[in-house]
Amino acid sequence: MNDLKKADPNPLATLDEDFSQDVAQMMEGIHVEPPRVRVLHQTNGKHKMYIDTGEAYFSDDIAQETPLNKGLEGIVIQAQLIRALFNEGEHLPECAAVEGVPVVNNPLFNACLQCPESAIGKGRCKPKVRLFILTQTKGTPSLVVFPLSPTSIKRWKSHLRKLAKSGAPYFAVVTRFRLEDISKNGYRWAEIDMSVDRVITKEELQQVREMRAEFKARMKEVNDRDFNDPGDKQSTNKEHHAAHTEVRS
Repeated sequence: MNDLKKADPNPLATLDEDFSQDVAQMMEGIHVEPPRVRVLHQTNGKHKMYIDTGEAYFSDDIAQETPLNKGLEGIVIQAQLIRALFNEGEHLPECAAVEGVPVVNNPLFNACLQCPESAIGKGRCKPKVRLFILTQTKGTPSLVVFPLSPTSIKRWKSHLRKLAKSGAPYFAVVTRFRLEDISKNGYRWAEIDMSVDRVITKEELQQVREMRAEFKARMKEVNDRDFNDPGDKQSTNKEHHAAHTEVRS
């Protein structure tokens, strides 16, 4: 395979000009997740935001990471509060929920409000806000998923409050996402700053409504691609967990 890649970054191009119909048939019944927006936190403050498209063959021709040096702009078609308890080294969550409702077969509790693992600063369950964003980063409209870490959830709530005062739902505007460097108590990380770029058009609103209905069924799952930031998966060692909790509080 390595020799093949050196000779031609994408050897498929020599076979046919367009495989789109064949690929569409091959993918019938197979669920392909949208790309994820990731943030790489740097101790020097030079944090990075990028789109992770996932692994692919012939990766010299298809970039796995697309840098977002100027941030991200797009329409949030859906926002969800998700929670999950991942043990270190495991790919499936011990428990997970969307909008407070468990989505696993054997949840710890029937509702997050009753679960001690969801208690702020005490439980092991990690909350995030998962955004489904319609963007044109690569020139054509595409859907990306942006799981906001807990440190940026307060900024999202502030964004919603400002929109509510303006009488606008979040999917009626183009939101601008930028990294903001935060340094506190010897730690340095990036938080996501949000602002409104513009109000969307009637044509865009119709597209958003169609996409909200189309992806509704797909938005009921939680997996480890939503929780792959540092600290998302808890150590099963109780002493290590206690020390980790103390550092993050």
